[in-house]
Amino acid sequence: MTAALQATLGALIGAAGGALGAVGLRAYLPLRQAPLVGRVSMVGAVLAGLLLGLALGGAGVELRIIVAVVVVSTLLATLSLIDLATRRLPNLLVLLLLLWGLAQAPLGITNWRMALSGALFGALMFGLLGAIGRGALGVGDVKLAIAIGATLGLPAAVQGLVLGVLAGGAGAVLLLVTRTAGRKDKMAYGPYLAAGAWVTYLGMLGMWG
Repeated sequence: MTAALQATLGALIGAAGGALGAVGLRAYLPLRQAPLVGRVSMVGAVLAGLLLGLALGGAGVELRIIVAVVVVSTLLATLSLIDLATRRLPNLLVLLLLLWGLAQAPLGITNWRMALSGALFGALMFGLLGAIGRGALGVGDVKLAIAIGATLGLPAAVQGLVLGVLAGGAGAVLLLVTRTAGRKDKMAYGPYLAAGAWVTYLGMLGMWG
């Protein structure tokens, strides 16, 4: 496969992923009250996906890895934006991430045993944190942790979720120090979990060298 063809296929895969992300934003964000913002957000999602795929394809990354990066990046980014705007993590999008974690075995990224054990680890870890935190974590956060655990698989799920917890803790401290939020305000925890998962997932795929 020529470099130009691989870059083109990467761009198409990325654009398709971005389009699906745009559909998710349209479905779950109140964009009708701000049509211009909605259009910019959706065009931005497609463009971001296209550029991501183009960059990966142009760098000679295998198509199976491009597909994996685009799918996971799209789902995590969409969930993060929705959580920031609405403090909700839509069940359908979390379920899609979970299903991807279970379905990616043919790509040689994880296997069923790793995915299921990762999901179990996410459930136990965040179930315990939720009980200790007394409402600091929502049910949606626990569900997302399970989906992330399945996507990363063990042992990577440990790193990804711990990174997410540390990022969330740092974010909470920053919000309190800057008085952007109070102790009783509900915090969007999803973006921090997504960041930890994304960094770890790309590391699994060898994106960090």
